[in-house]
Amino acid sequence: MKPFCHGLSFLMAGGFLLGNSPYSAADENKVTEKAALTKSEQEIKHWIDQHGSERFPEREQATQKLLKLGKSALPNLKEALKSTDAEVRHRAQRLIDGILAPDLEKELARLRGTWRLVSLERDGVATTADELKNMPLVTYKGSECYWGDNQGSLAGTVASIDPTKNPKTLAYHVNYGAGLYLGIYEIDGDMFKECLTEGSKERPKEFTAKAGSGQQLLIYKRVK
Repeated sequence: MKPFCHGLSFLMAGGFLLGNSPYSAADENKVTEKAALTKSEQEIKHWIDQHGSERFPEREQATQKLLKLGKSALPNLKEALKSTDAEVRHRAQRLIDGILAPDLEKELARLRGTWRLVSLERDGVATTADELKNMPLVTYKGSECYWGDNQGSLAGTVASIDPTKNPKTLAYHVNYGAGLYLGIYEIDGDMFKECLTEGSKERPKEFTAKAGSGQQLLIYKRVK
């Protein structure tokens, strides 16, 4: 018979004593959480796929289910925007807009007010202090933006804004130039920074306006 201490050493080396199991309760919880997450993702995919159903009641059921799932469904819904099925794309965009609506209202509220441009750089060329003094103020009210501090002429509208992206994104429909600007932005207290491209150019990925980039970097300070 092997000595008891030898057997005990074997158990200790193998990690089979209480509290030292190689498969602990924490590990089991992780497996359970992963399985639950996988199940949730499968459920989301199922409801998105059902948007392609030929039966209207099934499409409506899927929309309501995904709406209840809320932000957890957003990554899959954004992926669904690439679907070849027009109905899937349409419903995915509607759901994204609906789920993000409260956040968008909060973000537009942060923009509300009048701002003075304190720094502007286009394609590597910085605007001088004297030029900045002659720049008009910009006022945001809801999704509309105006020149001046008392709702002067309408400059354009915030066509879209997404605070869930990193960096945060926005787009403008404007009444001048190419008519469309895509951008990224940050709001920090009384400072507002955005980096924009004009027309159909690719949205900026960083807050720079290097020569030849076609980007413009604007920094505003809140006036009121």
